[in-house]
Amino acid sequence: MDTIQKFYTDIRKAVKQARPEGKPDKTEAVCREISNRFSHLFAHFGALPESIADYWLQNKIVKSAQPENEPSEQNLLWLVNAAEILNGSYTDEADETDDTFTDQDWKELCELVTAEAEELPIDELTDLMSIFMSKNVL
Repeated sequence: MDTIQKFYTDIRKAVKQARPEGKPDKTEAVCREISNRFSHLFAHFGALPESIADYWLQNKIVKSAQPENEPSEQNLLWLVNAAEILNGSYTDEADETDDTFTDQDWKELCELVTAEAEELPIDELTDLMSIFMSKNVL
């Protein structure tokens, strides 16, 4: 099991544990826990993972039309795909069959990376910018 698969398994487990049958929903707590796991997994990227996790919380969870059902599978996959981008395992082929990121998401991710560009290792920054160029965000 690779890092991304483990992350996905762990966050699905956290959601399941937070929502046992017959118990009140603990959406905010589990979403914050997932956000923290994402940030810690990619701590070597400095403040970037925290910025991405905050964007996810605010725009995918807090602004959800059905916040009581969050984190939805779609929103978990959004964060997993963001993890793939940081991990270097993201491919355009996967995105062609999946509309996980909106145009606005791509723009925001690019802006977050640009804001942290000076703190990122050049190899990772180059890889990230290549993804944004392929998405016509730059």
